[in-house]
Order: sequence, then C-alpha cells, then structure tokens
Amino acid sequence: MTELVPHSVVSLKGTDATPSLLYNNLTTLDEWVAFVHKNDVVVVNISKPNSPEVSHPFGTQKLKTAVYQVKSAEINGTPILFVVTQCGLIIWDLGKERMIAQCSVDPVGEIFLSRGIAFIQQGASTLIFVGHSNGNISVCDFDGESCSIVKTLSKNSDNISDIASGEAEGRQIVAAADISGEMHIWSEDLDHIGSISYPGDTISSIQIFSYVIACGFGSGHIKLYDNQTFAPCVTIAAHVRWINAISYSPELNMIASVSEDMLLCLWKMPTKSNGGKVQLAHHVLLKDCLLTGVQFIGDQVACTAYDWDRLYMFNVPE
Repeated sequence: MTELVPHSVVSLKGTDATPSLLYNNLTTLDEWVAFVHKNDVVVVNISKPNSPEVSHPFGTQKLKTAVYQVKSAEINGTPILFVVTQCGLIIWDLGKERMIAQCSVDPVGEIFLSRGIAFIQQGASTLIFVGHSNGNISVCDFDGESCSIVKTLSKNSDNISDIASGEAEGRQIVAAADISGEMHIWSEDLDHIGSISYPGDTISSIQIFSYVIACGFGSGHIKLYDNQTFAPCVTIAAHVRWINAISYSPELNMIASVSEDMLLCLWKMPTKSNGGKVQLAHHVLLKDCLLTGVQFIGDQVACTAYDWDRLYMFNVPE
C-alpha cells in the first residue's frame, strides 16, 4: 500500500465554482470534468491543468431551479451532459455548447428531489433513468433530438440515492438504490430481475462492471455482489464515515472511494492472480476536505470536495 502524491492541482479560485454537497458530484468525459454548484453546472477543461478553462453551460444567469446531479456520456459520437434539476432533465451537447432537449420528469405535478442518472443504448435511441425522492424512476427515451417519458418504475420504497448501468454476461442491466438500503435491478427490457436489501444502511453510490455490482454505503462499507445471482461476494470495511462516491476503472481494475473521513482510497479488485482478494492499493488523506466526488481519468484519479476551490489529480502507481 502506498500513499498517493498529487500529480496536478486544478485551481478554481476566483471562478465562483466550488462543488455542492451532493453524492457522486463529479463526472468526466475526455478532457472535461463537470460538477454541480448550487443551481449551476460547472464544466472544466483539464487538458491544461495550469490554466484550466472553466465554463458555465447555462450562462451567467444559471438555472432558476435547483440542480441535483450531472452525468456525462458519449452518445452516438456526441459528448453529452445529462443535468437533473427540480424542473426536469436537460440534455446538453458539450461539443457544440447547446441544449439538445428538455424533458419534464415530474409527470404528476409533484415537487420532489431527483437524484440518480443512468442510461443504456437501444439501437439509435438511449433510455435515460432518473430517480426521485418518492422512490419512482422515470424512464425517458432520447432519440438524439427529443426526449419523453416512456415508463415509470416503482419498486423502490424510498428516496433514490443512485442509479447505475452496465453489462452483465452480454446484457445491459440497471441498478437503482435508495436511502433505506434497498436496491432493485432491471434488465434492458425493463423487467425486474432482482433485489438486494440492507435495511437502515443507505446505498450512496453504485458501479456495475465485469461480474460485479459494487455499492458504497453510509456505514463506510463497500459491498460487492454477483451481477448474475445478486448474492453478496465481498464486504470491505473501507471507511469510518459515510461514503459519498465510488468509481471503477476497467483498465486498472480498481475502485476509487471517497468519504466524509477525508480519505481517497484505491482498491484492487479480485482476480485469479491475486487469489480473489480485494487489496487496498493506495490512499491519501485530504485534510479538512469533505470529499463528494471521484472519477478515474485514464491512469489518473480526480476528486472533488464540498466548497473546495480546486480539483486534485493523482497519478495511479503501477
């Protein structure tokens, strides 16, 4: 186990752009990183760490509603930001800096918090999953130009905390967790195929990869589940306080986790060569920082913290 040393520090001083206190408040795509700041989305081009380009897609007026989460993806060759607000879902073209579509995810006129975004490809269309505080999940169909709700999933019983998608043995699956410790899993055809429950322990962050569904918990644990049978495989006593985000790198076969205990940890995932064990590979203590987001960017890992005017980038040692 080694301690991480910062490769670069991206300063945000003077930009009025610091991360809000939200789970999973960092997303990355190529040279861009993005996070939520109050009722705004902040996009930072980190290709030149010493002189980062900070932009606000929605201009100086910002949005006139609360922003709860942002997630990026490349959809049919277009770099996209999915932004969930109290009024609905905004789909933003990062390359052309324009709004592509907007969709209300509040079909019955209620006012509730929306949190958790995931997406799966179905031919030329993209299904976008948006979670809500009443436990429902809006499934929106995005055809590249317009977006509309096609279904509502209603298995969760409490405030949705995170949603993730990924492949499991050649099929796409979606997992949605809530603050009561329930997680429900759906197939690409929107069939309910399984559930996991840990009553009283919030699942705050999910990643799906290879044969595993990985969950970060409010108790500080990371738990790994088989993504076919949904049986528990491994429990890691990862942190001593609430986990706010986890991220997985397929190239490094590592999970990064950040917590309210101010630790960024990198965990080597099980393989046949290491005897099927999880290993703490690297860590760093970032004093006085309430960490809220983490993402791998190639062979580096980046993290954000609440009201923190910088982004730390760390090289991951081999």
